[in-house]
Amino acid sequence: MDLGKLAFNMANQARVKYLWGTGLNKWLYAVSYARREGKQLNVVCAIDSLMAGAGGTSPVDFLRQKLQEILGDGGVGFMAANNSAVVAEGGTLGITGATQKTNATFDPATDDKYCPNLFSMIFTGSGGYANFTDKTHKFTKAKLLYLQQPGGGTFKWGDGKNAAGLMTINSDGEKAAKFVEYTGTLPAQAGNIAQVSSVVGPVQIMGVDLRNGNGGVRVHRLAQGGTQTRQVAQLDGGMYSDILKNIGCDLFILNAGMNDSGTTAFPASTVDADIRTILGWVRAANPNAAILLVMPNETADITRNALLETYRLKILKIALDFDALIFDTRWVIGNYTQANAAGMMNDSIHPHPTKANPLIGEALFKFIGGQSLANIESVLS
Repeated sequence: MDLGKLAFNMANQARVKYLWGTGLNKWLYAVSYARREGKQLNVVCAIDSLMAGAGGTSPVDFLRQKLQEILGDGGVGFMAANNSAVVAEGGTLGITGATQKTNATFDPATDDKYCPNLFSMIFTGSGGYANFTDKTHKFTKAKLLYLQQPGGGTFKWGDGKNAAGLMTINSDGEKAAKFVEYTGTLPAQAGNIAQVSSVVGPVQIMGVDLRNGNGGVRVHRLAQGGTQTRQVAQLDGGMYSDILKNIGCDLFILNAGMNDSGTTAFPASTVDADIRTILGWVRAANPNAAILLVMPNETADITRNALLETYRLKILKIALDFDALIFDTRWVIGNYTQANAAGMMNDSIHPHPTKANPLIGEALFKFIGGQSLANIESVLS
C-alpha cells in the first residue's frame, strides 16, 4: 500500500504518530511550537484550480475553516490583486482606473515574472483606487505587495475607513516585488477595507496580505484556475522565495499538473523539472517547511489520464527527493468513472464544488493531523 494512503486510512491519533516519521513531522513540530510560543502558522496552497475555486467552494476553504476552528483564526492571508481572487476569498474588490492582468496573458519576459499569483492590476493614469474588503475574516494588520520599478508612480495605502491615516508610497526604484505594511491601527472586525488610492501611475499592485493578530493559522491561496506549473516555474525565483518568507510557509501544499496536461500538453519531464524548481524556492524560503504533494484527479479523457499518470509517477519520486508526502484525491472520490457515477464531478475535469470539494478539504485536514492538532503534544508523547 502507498505510504500516503496508509496514513490517510489510519485513525486520527495513530495517523499523527505515523506522520511524525515522515516529511510532515516538520508541520507537526511547527504546530507544537506555535501553540507553545503563541506564534502564527502559515499554510500555502498552490497552483491548480483545486487549490483556487470560487468563493467558499474550494477544498482550501474547508481546510482553512477546520484548521482555524482548532488553531485560531489568523486571518485570510494573501489575496491576489484581481477581482476573481478576492471573490474566491469571500471578499469584494472595488476598483477603478486599473487594468487587471491574469494568467491567460502571462509572459515571463515581462514584469509578469514578479507576480506570485500571476494576477495583478496596473494603473497608468492618475486618480485610480482599489478597495479590498474582507467580509468574512477579521484583519488587524495589512501588507500590500507592489512592484517597485524605475520611474514608478505614487499611491496611498492603508485603512480604507481612515483616509487621514493613509500612507504615501513611492514605487520608484530598482525592479523588485515589495511589501509595505500599514502602520496604523485596524479594528479587530470583519468588513475592514485595505485601500490603495490617489494613484499616480505607473503603479502595479500584485496582492494584499491580511492578518488577524499574531496567533492562529492562515491558509494562503497562491493558486488560480488555469495556471500551469510551467508558468509558475518561469517566475522570478528569488521573488517567490522572498514572498513565502514574508507571508510565512510552514506547510506548502502543491496541486499541479492538470493544466499542463491540457490543449498544449507538456511531457512529464518538463512537469517534473518545473515542480522541482518551485519546491527549490520553497526550501530556500524555509528549509523546515513541510511539503504535501496533491495528485491530480482523473478526467473523462482517457488519453489525458494516461499523461497525468506519467506526471504522478514523477511526483512520487519528487516526494522522496524533497521529503514530502503524497495525497491523492482519488482516495476520496475514486477514479473518474466512480466519481462521476457518485455525482462528484462538476464536468469532465473538475470535482464538484459542493459535493466533492468539502470531502477533499476535510480529508486534507484529517490527513495533516485533524482534531489531534489541538493537543498535539499529548498525542505525540
